[in-house]
Amino acid sequence: DVELNPGPTLTDKPTKDELIELLSSSKFNAGTWEQFVCYLPNMTQDTVSSIKHRVEEFCDIQPSPFDYMSAVAQYYLDSSPDTITWKSITIALLNADEINLAHQIFDNLSESSTSACKTTVKSVMRAHYYKLKEVTENCLEKVADKLYSRGLINLEVRKMPTFNKIDIEFSALISLHTNHGNESELEKICDSFLSCIASVGGPAKEEAIALARDWKNRIFKNHQILFSLTEFDPKVVQLSSNDNLAIELQNLHKKYAKLITDIITYYASSGKHDAIVIARWVQSAFDETGLARDHVTIDEIFERMQPHHSFIDIDTINDLIENYPIDDDLQDRFDKYSDEVNEFIDSVKLDDIYKTIEAAVIGESTKGDPKVILKLSGKWNDKTIGHLHKLLKYLFDEEAKCVTIKKFLRGSICIQFLVSSNRSVKSLIMKSQAKLNFLHFLGIFQLIVDNQTIIDRDEDISFTFEESLLESIASIESNVEYNRLSLLLIELRIKLNYQNTHGKNALMLTSEGGHIGVFKSLLLNGAYPFVQLPANEGFIGLNSLACTALSEHIYKSIGGEKIIPEAGTSVRRMLEMAVMERRVGWVFLRFYYNSFLDIIENNLKERFQWLQNCFRGLKSAFLDTATKTLTSKAMVTEARQKFRSFIEEDADCENAHQLLQLLEPHYSYWNVNILRITSAITKPIKEQLKDYDIKLNMFKDTTTTLEFAIMTEGIPHPSYDISETMTMVFSGWSSVRIAALNTIESFFCSPYLSYLNLVEIRVNDSYTTIVAYRMPQSEIQKFTKNYLENRDSFGQMVSSVM
Repeated sequence: DVELNPGPTLTDKPTKDELIELLSSSKFNAGTWEQFVCYLPNMTQDTVSSIKHRVEEFCDIQPSPFDYMSAVAQYYLDSSPDTITWKSITIALLNADEINLAHQIFDNLSESSTSACKTTVKSVMRAHYYKLKEVTENCLEKVADKLYSRGLINLEVRKMPTFNKIDIEFSALISLHTNHGNESELEKICDSFLSCIASVGGPAKEEAIALARDWKNRIFKNHQILFSLTEFDPKVVQLSSNDNLAIELQNLHKKYAKLITDIITYYASSGKHDAIVIARWVQSAFDETGLARDHVTIDEIFERMQPHHSFIDIDTINDLIENYPIDDDLQDRFDKYSDEVNEFIDSVKLDDIYKTIEAAVIGESTKGDPKVILKLSGKWNDKTIGHLHKLLKYLFDEEAKCVTIKKFLRGSICIQFLVSSNRSVKSLIMKSQAKLNFLHFLGIFQLIVDNQTIIDRDEDISFTFEESLLESIASIESNVEYNRLSLLLIELRIKLNYQNTHGKNALMLTSEGGHIGVFKSLLLNGAYPFVQLPANEGFIGLNSLACTALSEHIYKSIGGEKIIPEAGTSVRRMLEMAVMERRVGWVFLRFYYNSFLDIIENNLKERFQWLQNCFRGLKSAFLDTATKTLTSKAMVTEARQKFRSFIEEDADCENAHQLLQLLEPHYSYWNVNILRITSAITKPIKEQLKDYDIKLNMFKDTTTTLEFAIMTEGIPHPSYDISETMTMVFSGWSSVRIAALNTIESFFCSPYLSYLNLVEIRVNDSYTTIVAYRMPQSEIQKFTKNYLENRDSFGQMVSSVM
């Protein structure tokens, strides 16, 4: 670069004043200015001490730090007149671990002699600095050997290499030995540097590929210059190791190769389909001109198709055989392989695939093939290829089928796709541009379609899918596209129960907005339908959330006054209220909201079914233990004594089977107190009992009495003697958690808790909660007497006991 008043450069010799300014005004992080000076050529601690001693001899008063620095600077300039340059000082700073200061000086001195293109190269290099330093840590000697052999670093750096020194040497080489307008020389140095890094393989090679890609993209974007840097990818799939994933991939690859061979053989030999007819289809689908001609062979056709399918992306072959069927046996094999691939792409994380696949998943294509480059946030590491397909479907709609995975570009989450037809490029660009304002919600920070940049930003390290989902749901009213975006984010296996700093989660925001489609998707994809509010502000259960969502949706879609449901209103009752107030036909509303109601009620019933299954597992373990343990009448008699308060004295109890029958009425999914009695048949299930207690308490903490009534509605109850039932009636308790009901039980029924087994909960239209228990008749009589004698102490919570 030619400047009218060029400043100092790395090869210039510093003046004494400049050295003193460096020593006095710089912020040394790793040590002091004296410690740094010892890293300069011909300088040691003894030398510095000697200089300071001489200064003190010639001064009448105590010397200042400036006096010491001035003397040291002069000595250094006098003792090393031929070797001292700003570059040697920068190297000394690196050796002293003063990394930031070294880069600051280097940037200040090299800026004046750096063209715009060089600045871009250095900027991209700086962005990859820490990753390059990490991946070369265990192979730095080999990298340094390669760099020295190419003349990219000097002997001093080669002998004691650190990546800090290599970075400075490389940047200095660019500044000092490339001229403005001679980009080919700059390209040559960059290419040599990349080759040296990639030569050691492994993570270093991955990062070299990532750096090459970013150099090419950024230089083209900023300066419209095409860098043709070396490609390091082999032409066939190679796997990094013999771990299980690598073996699975290798097996899929082998199966697919055999399957494709057999399909080609079938088309070539069966005579069912003319080759020229298939050629016309391929030519039309993939812009393969000149293929549909006389005497074209099936082998030629599949060779042209090869870039558009792979062992993990078989849509092209599927489309082919749908149009030109194969025989049943071959179709069965293809369907089986398709199932295996779908299972694979829906289960294996992208991060694991990157670590296993070291090359393109399909063969090399011509340079004229249009490509899509997609660069994603690191949060995509735990997503799958299946999720990637969903992303493509969102971005490109139906044209997504024209895009085939070509390479997993190494060093970052970046995937290259091949576009099947040039005709599709314009549509892909238009569709992705239409979604430009939504791409950052998906962690996309670079998208290039056929060399046209749609988005190219620095990665946002604070990005999370969870915050994106909440922001997207909150924005649905402003743009319907946010509804589609929210549905996609939900399907990406993210933390759907995440709450932001205001205590809001996705279900709450969806409920408040009345977005029932998104609400349903959240439940179907595993969102937990119970929200604990922050700062002890209470909770919101599924029924309450669903009622709010239904109220908002009816208000926005049908109009009229907003229906505000009372606490404890069931979602079905909410819909009935809408029919009466809006005078809209029940059949219409029931049909319109049927799937919403079904999902809410099924979700509640599934939670109850889960609890019952947990109890069945505990009960089965108890019965098995008892049967195996109680092998004699004496052991049965001993066990009976442990449970004598639950068994009448005249009851027959001669064997384990009879004992277990007598005990069965006294425990259930609601009450397992009997299993806590220490005995030979309960000790072995102690840990299982603890685990069940945790699950039962969680269920009680996250389920209201109304929700429990909905869960158990229509479920048959075991037959029991009506004289052994007790009913407690609570006013206004339909929105209270079952855990609170347990508190009332503990307070008023403490002597009878061991006998108390819940039968059912009902909530009537006046929001009264009726709770039926099963309890031995003798205990019911005692409890009823206690209730009548102490009715006032039960207060307003318990309306009556029957």
